[in-house]
Amino acid sequence: MTVKRRSELAKTYDFKTWRDITPMNISMGTMLHNRTGSWRFIKPIYEDKVPACQNACPAGNDIEGWIKLFQNGEFENAYWHLKREEPFPAVLGRVCFKFCE
Repeated sequence: MTVKRRSELAKTYDFKTWRDITPMNISMGTMLHNRTGSWRFIKPIYEDKVPACQNACPAGNDIEGWIKLFQNGEFENAYWHLKREEPFPAVLGRVCFKFCE
C-alpha cells in the first residue's frame, strides 16, 4: 500500500479570469450577531419532562418503563408491565393512530 501526500491528492485548477471562480457568499457586514469565543462556562439545564411517546399514548401506558425493562433483557417483566396497564396490547397496536411516532 502506497501512502500519498496531500500535495499529490490535491487537485489544481487553472483560472483564466476571475469569472471562472465559483461564486461564494461573503458577509460584508459586522459579525456581532455571531457570537464566537469560549462557551465553556455555559452549562445545559436539565429538565425532567414526560417523553413524547408516553404523553401521546391514548391508553396512558408507561412506555418509558416498558422500554427500560425490554432493554435490560427482562422480556417477561416488560410484557407483564405493559399487560398490567393495557390488557389487550395487540388490539391497541392495531387501532392506535401512533401519535408517539
